Amino acid sequence: MGHLVNKWLFSAFMLSISTQVLGTGQYLGRVYSATPEGCRYDGGSGGVEIGSLGYALVECNGRRMLWLEELIGHDGNRSVSRIVDVANMPSLKRGQGILDIECHHDDKAVGPVIAVGTWVRRKGGGYATGISHAWTFDFSKRKIKSINPKRVKCEMSYEI
Repeated sequence: MGHLVNKWLFSAFMLSISTQVLGTGQYLGRVYSATPEGCRYDGGSGGVEIGSLGYALVECNGRRMLWLEELIGHDGNRSVSRIVDVANMPSLKRGQGILDIECHHDDKAVGPVIAVGTWVRRKGGGYATGISHAWTFDFSKRKIKSINPKRVKCEMSYEI
C-alpha cells in the first residue's frame, strides 16, 4: 500500500512540476472575452463564426505561448473564446521575432504556420532566415502541432 501511495505522490509531484514548468495548465480550457490578467495579446487570427477555431500569440507573466482557441460566443462587441490547446514558445534571441504571415511548410499552404526567426526586409518584400521553431494546427484534432523548422519558408512580396 505504501508503494502505491508513494507512486501516486510522485506522479502528482511530476504533474505539478510539468504544469509549472510548461505553464500551460492554468490556461487550457479557460474561457475569456478580454485578454486574461497578466497576459498581453501579440497577434493572431480569431474565428469568425461560433465554433470556428483561431489562434492567439500571447505573453503571460513573461512566458510566450501560442493558443488554439474556439469562438464560443459574443459579449457585446467582444468575442468569447475557449482555449483548446496551448504550446510554449521559446525566448527570443536578439533579432528574432514571431512570424505568422506568409509562412509555408514544404511549400504548401496547409493552414497557418507560426515560426520563430529573423525577418530580412528587401525592396518589394522580405523573407525569414534562421527559423528555429515552427508550429501549425491540426484543426480536426484541435491541436497545435510542432513541425520541422528546416522545412518552413517565410517570404512576402508586394508591389510598390
